[in-house]
Amino acid sequence: MGFSVAVTGDSIVNRDFSFCSEPGFRTIIDRLREADVSFTHLETLFHDFDDPEVYPSAKAPRTWVRAPKSAASDLEWAGIDLVSHASNHALDYSYGGLRETWTALEDAGIPYAGTGENLTQARRPVFLDTDNARVALVSMTSSFQDWACAGRARGDVGGRPGVNPLRYDYRITTEMMDSLRDVGQALGLTLNQPADGVLTFSKKGSLNTDMCFREAASDEVGRVLNERDKLENLAAIENAAVAADVVIAHVHMHEFRPGGEVTDPPRFIERFAQDCVEAGADVVVNQGTHAPTRGIEIYDNTPIFYDPGELFLMTNSVVPMPADWYYNNADRLDKHPMDATPEDKLRSRGTTPPWEESNFVDDDVMITLEGDVFTGPGSFIAECEFDGNMTVESVLLHPLTWVSEPNSAVGLPTVPDADERNEILEHVASLSEPYDTDIEIEGGTARIDV
Repeated sequence: MGFSVAVTGDSIVNRDFSFCSEPGFRTIIDRLREADVSFTHLETLFHDFDDPEVYPSAKAPRTWVRAPKSAASDLEWAGIDLVSHASNHALDYSYGGLRETWTALEDAGIPYAGTGENLTQARRPVFLDTDNARVALVSMTSSFQDWACAGRARGDVGGRPGVNPLRYDYRITTEMMDSLRDVGQALGLTLNQPADGVLTFSKKGSLNTDMCFREAASDEVGRVLNERDKLENLAAIENAAVAADVVIAHVHMHEFRPGGEVTDPPRFIERFAQDCVEAGADVVVNQGTHAPTRGIEIYDNTPIFYDPGELFLMTNSVVPMPADWYYNNADRLDKHPMDATPEDKLRSRGTTPPWEESNFVDDDVMITLEGDVFTGPGSFIAECEFDGNMTVESVLLHPLTWVSEPNSAVGLPTVPDADERNEILEHVASLSEPYDTDIEIEGGTARIDV
């Protein structure tokens, strides 16, 4: 008996949407509902600002994300069966916002993975039982604020709520290490050398390790995963494979390849994705880059998506923001931050939808991201078709873009016209060429025979 899993990327939701009857949107919803299991990454928090423990965090990645708790039911209405939640936004509203989100998802009947009351809960797989198969999900993130990392519980001290981390350190040459030490001393940073060939630093007074550098040969320069995070997450995947028929491994990440473009995944993520397959993952989903898409690799007969792009992209709603947002963006406002309104927040970014903007700078060394970054024409839903042995047989790619009017529907996924569909699929095919992935495009969809 066949089995299908619909894979999507970010769901950036900030309001209810089940009212929308736009034909293309309804086609997307039908596609999600028709799959045996539909997966997305939840890139928001569900709360109504009224819980006494919902505090905006002191820092957030550019914006503090939030949707009303009722929007969780709309995700269930849309056919979403399973969500990952480990991301850099998971604690935008502290532990209260995180717990309110869990409650909303549980009330909607949607299992989630990647966050928890402690590290054990955040790291463990979550399971979804269906008529034909049991599906497991392990979710982690390489992009997050240090304090958002979940903590392990001990017998004498409890753990800490947060995200399942996939941390990494930096390998640099001896010459780089000497230069870094000189710069750190000149800036008054706290430098530490916990072991030979290892240097950490932090701001004076904070005593928190911000970054860790390890000496390496010149051909080893780059990022390397934290060994404990790597092994424990691979163990979670191995455990999931014992108890489930289908295992999805998910990594939320914003990293790119130094010297490359925003569409190029870093080498350490590529290696880890392959490790996930060897540990037992049947589908690997990396996402979060807002490129919006990256390429697809077939490794050991297993699809690895380096970013399917956004499913929901709702960024135009008027929602309250903490004072920190207004002060952080004071140069974009025409009034004092304390006098600005949510409407001023929207005016400050202009009226151009984010997917029509492309404003990144490539200086061959690094990419500076300014504003919303979209270098491709759209995203896609990847429908993974499994055979009777629960092995991926093929992947169907269904391109999507987003509604641009009226305001009530902006950012909802919709079916592009014929030319746009081919443009999106050709873009994904070109990004997949380095992996020797053969994508056959026909009739506005594409197929990968695994």
